[in-house]
Amino acid sequence: MDPSMIWKESHLGEVTHGFQEKIQLLVDYEAVDPNELLALRCILEALEGITSKVQTLGGFDEERDRKECWLRLCEAVGRAALHLDLRRGGTRSLLTDYPLHSFILEGQWNPWSLWFNYELQKPKFRTEMSFSWMQHDWWKLEQDEKGMWYGSQWNSLHQYELSSRNLPRWQRVSFDKYVAVVEKRWLKLNTYYSTSTSQEPSGKV
Repeated sequence: MDPSMIWKESHLGEVTHGFQEKIQLLVDYEAVDPNELLALRCILEALEGITSKVQTLGGFDEERDRKECWLRLCEAVGRAALHLDLRRGGTRSLLTDYPLHSFILEGQWNPWSLWFNYELQKPKFRTEMSFSWMQHDWWKLEQDEKGMWYGSQWNSLHQYELSSRNLPRWQRVSFDKYVAVVEKRWLKLNTYYSTSTSQEPSGKV
């Protein structure tokens, strides 16, 4: 991760409180429509849930809490998208009211795949992981020019349209379910290995 992108709260709940204040300003100045407000409140609810749980546990612990925080926020973004018009390339009638704000959710953005690649950067995870595709003769972990680790078999299922279109949309499944589907999809494409391994995912993320 780029160090310049890292920011930490000065106190627990700072992000939640700040986001709540910004939403209230939009409401006070009538600068948000009902659908946008519902979308923003989806994210606020996730932030409030994270803050409440962390307070109960006595503070934020990165090792313990980071995965749940990421999953909660991404699931909130998925719910928020349901309230917004995120159609791409569509034409609007001149009589159609334009929304006050523009929300963009990149079609290729996949937080579940991003989290998996994030986990790959940890030596402990690389040592302990065990997935079916690791049996492949061509499988290996590699590093890019920035020193980031990646798995060729995992990436191949996401980079090629014919493979990736058979994976579920991340908004419709949990992270763990998504990884399980990726492994089953890989086994279907590599039937030789499916005869010697269970089709249930053996790795733990």
